[in-house]
Amino acid sequence: KVTFEASVKAGKPDDKTEKESKIHSAEEKEKLINNLKKYGGWNLKACDMYWKFDKDVVLAAVSNHGMTLEHVASSLKANKEVVLAALKADPKAFEHASDTLKEDPDVLKAYNGGNVNTKMFESEGNSSMTNKKDGSGENTAFIEEEEKIEDI
Repeated sequence: KVTFEASVKAGKPDDKTEKESKIHSAEEKEKLINNLKKYGGWNLKACDMYWKFDKDVVLAAVSNHGMTLEHVASSLKANKEVVLAALKADPKAFEHASDTLKEDPDVLKAYNGGNVNTKMFESEGNSSMTNKKDGSGENTAFIEEEEKIEDI
């Protein structure tokens, strides 16, 4: 029986021949993907960096736990498919997407579609909500007007 810890420690097998490495890597990859699905995508943060560059492994992890996007390779934080999968699992993962993708209409739609608080305020007419960038470059929702409170 392979434990999650054993599959997590599987990195790029440098001491194998190229052919053995590919076979070993494919087997370990399959086990790792299954374990990430079974035990939680957040476990990717404990994996060797080798796996954080693997799109299939990362997709399995972020689809299960969106905030795992924080721990993946920068190149995959800029991959639209990976970011959309992370946002579907958890809209808060938006903060870990690449700056370029934070401007992408599909990514913004996925992010804003998951922001229940913004929708709640907009639909109730309590305030005017907009998304703007604060000094740190992060998108933040803020209230432009005071909430309108009806007298009881």
